[in-house]
Amino acid sequence: MAESEPLLLEEVFESAIDGEPAIKNWLAQGGDPDQGLAHVFHGTDVSFAQGSTLLMVAACMGRLDLVRLLVDHGADVNVTCTAGEHSPGWTALMWAVSSRSADCVEFLLARGANTSGIVDGPRIIYYEIHLEKPRIVRMLLAAGVALTTARFDGVFSNRTLEELANAEAAYCRQYVADREPDQGSLSQWLQTMTERGDRYAESASILEGTRLAGHSYKRWVLKDYMALLRLRSLLARKRARAGPETTLVVWRLFDTSTAVGVPDPCFWLVVEYAWLGNWRRP
Repeated sequence: MAESEPLLLEEVFESAIDGEPAIKNWLAQGGDPDQGLAHVFHGTDVSFAQGSTLLMVAACMGRLDLVRLLVDHGADVNVTCTAGEHSPGWTALMWAVSSRSADCVEFLLARGANTSGIVDGPRIIYYEIHLEKPRIVRMLLAAGVALTTARFDGVFSNRTLEELANAEAAYCRQYVADREPDQGSLSQWLQTMTERGDRYAESASILEGTRLAGHSYKRWVLKDYMALLRLRSLLARKRARAGPETTLVVWRLFDTSTAVGVPDPCFWLVVEYAWLGNWRRP
């Protein structure tokens, strides 16, 4: 490739409104999806340091279509940015978390994105975890990020994420309580603040539940599931029985004493599907 061609990355994003046609053409011509920017790139709302890749830019924009396109063409999801005042060491995953793009976070994690660089032992070293997005909190916990055992280092009063989420939820609720709603824009804004408070409270609840389950997200998610398994065991040992309100379908699901009882592997799959959904990928 010619020596001046790193600038093509800027040209790619500036040459089309949505970026995709230019990126497709560039990749078709042999463009390297892991090529870093030769100079600082100033986007509409954010600037990217020298060395940032197109995948990082796409993740920051929340453009799952572009993220998928680049990864399908061989982009390394774990390339890090080596320059920049605020983003050295950042990966596409970290940009996706920063942009609050849950879909991009899910896709990158599924494609093997490394979660290092968010928590370092007892310190939260990545400050862009937006607790207003409980789904992202769930995904990071499910991926093994220790969000409940670390504190912010030097910012946010050195609080934990759970403490910060509770504080933000309380602020939103107090903000709403201190104002009289009307029929105009203020009423709509108060509704927005109420919804924000609910999302912060949900994140706080997720983090609290994980912490109380020994900092294990899996153990917290499966607590009700395990209780159902214990109930099935009690029924098998005649230490529990079905009541008059128990339906035939439920009885057959939990019953292990007759031939019509559901085998254990099938029982586990049914219960997980009915009550838990795909908890491994929130």
